[in-house]
Amino acid sequence: MVDEQTHWGPNFHNYLLEIDPCSVRTSHDVHSEIYEQHNIPSLADVQELLIKPVSVDDPVEYVMEEIQSSMANLYRYMSVCRRKIFSNHYGFLCIRRLLHLTCLCYMEGAGILDEALRLMEEPDTYSNLSRRIAWLAIEQLKYSPGVARTMELFSTGLNDLSKPASDSPVLHTNISFLVQILWEDRGSFLNLCIRGLLPGCSVLLCSIAMRLLTWPSTDPREKLLTRCRELIFRLYLVGSNHDRYVLELLGSKVIDRTREITGERSFVDAQDSKTAYQAYSGLLLAFQQGKYDINEMTMHSIGHLTDFVLNISTKGAITLSEILDVPWKAFGYVWVFLNRMDDIIATEKHTRTRHFAARACTYIRAYCGNPKMTHDLLVHAANVLVDVDIIGCLGQILLMTFQPASTAHSVEDWRVFLHELPGLQAVIERCSSAAPKVFDDSRADWIKTLAYLRLRASNARATGDLISSAILSEIIPVWSRYEKVFSTRPAPYPCTYPRCTGLGAGECMEGAGYSCGRCNKATYCSPRCQRFAGSNAIP
Repeated sequence: MVDEQTHWGPNFHNYLLEIDPCSVRTSHDVHSEIYEQHNIPSLADVQELLIKPVSVDDPVEYVMEEIQSSMANLYRYMSVCRRKIFSNHYGFLCIRRLLHLTCLCYMEGAGILDEALRLMEEPDTYSNLSRRIAWLAIEQLKYSPGVARTMELFSTGLNDLSKPASDSPVLHTNISFLVQILWEDRGSFLNLCIRGLLPGCSVLLCSIAMRLLTWPSTDPREKLLTRCRELIFRLYLVGSNHDRYVLELLGSKVIDRTREITGERSFVDAQDSKTAYQAYSGLLLAFQQGKYDINEMTMHSIGHLTDFVLNISTKGAITLSEILDVPWKAFGYVWVFLNRMDDIIATEKHTRTRHFAARACTYIRAYCGNPKMTHDLLVHAANVLVDVDIIGCLGQILLMTFQPASTAHSVEDWRVFLHELPGLQAVIERCSSAAPKVFDDSRADWIKTLAYLRLRASNARATGDLISSAILSEIIPVWSRYEKVFSTRPAPYPCTYPRCTGLGAGECMEGAGYSCGRCNKATYCSPRCQRFAGSNAIP
């Protein structure tokens, strides 16, 4: 008997380099009994369907019928094969067919289906044609308001045509089935997306997600939404700029709806963690090498993507070193997300960086069980953020690092806090060595934190709780050193504009000098003095 794997074509590892349906054919004379017994098209028939021209008499009806036919074939195949959807070539081709038909739905919704049909008549491989169709469908979403019409067509294709889309259990069953089979083989899904072998998958995922949002809120729906969201993020990590665009356009509601779901409702295992970590590192490397335009990523997307990666990296059974390496690299690449944004004003850069740093700080604090690594991370963050002149984030780092300890009720928690003090001391010293205006930017956050800690210690002494006098005696001297730094405000640079009246030509900046960051040869107390002097100093 022929091995069962032969019935379904090459296994997953053998078609990662892509087997084009137009170049690999199976004889129509070789029909296995398993196909006939379960009324499933043979591998050769599935390949033929991929390159079969769309009927021009009624293309919309044809697409709807083909979607229903594809879903029926998927159900039969999964019930017989009993493997993951991408375990072999047959399941892969079934999904490719469904993605292609979904893209045609979007093109009909945008009113350009005829253009797509003409494109498919051109001599080319199916792989190239499907990529062009997917690109055209996504491109039209930028300009065409056809999303509502598209969702209607998509729902009709997955629905029992005799019932309204919103009331049919068939639609619910089909969408749940698609999410389930994609999620169960999410490792292969990510690998195929990396190689560009699933063009149009962003369209399918967002179509499913938007339909899920219309369902009544139940635990099963929340579970499906969470899985769909994490599939979307996996594609966001490795997809093209066009994929990212449609995911931002249609997936923002899904992201906002499910971003609070954590813990046992976040379906992440050890292999997911390692794969996502590797994919995120690759994405950052691509940005560094200029392969993607960083301006195309909104701060909303960067923030949620960072949330996802930092969260997924801590869920699996990986070492503390690997966990801490993610925020370490995140800080290391802050300049990538900033320095390529040439058209963004300085205040916007500052806001974006604080937004980004706050997320990474959460994970630094959550995994500070190793004092040495926490110290190194804090110092590393200080150096990176000072170098990009966004030192204000350090005040937020300090707040997030001190607050859990400041409300502690045990001696052990305070001892952990003391272990972190050397790292924080290094941060303060790095901060105080920066320009005066930079240090002042974080002064309020630092003072607020220290005042809160002093109040906490006073209350502890008065109420006689578990914090011992020995611990307090160790902390108070540290406060004294910090307060000495805060009480000494760096002297302002003298203005070097010869005609300066001492008031900054009417625009006194309270002595905060503007200096050249490279040579310090010229300093000015206001932009006006600098402009009048005609200097090249950098404010």
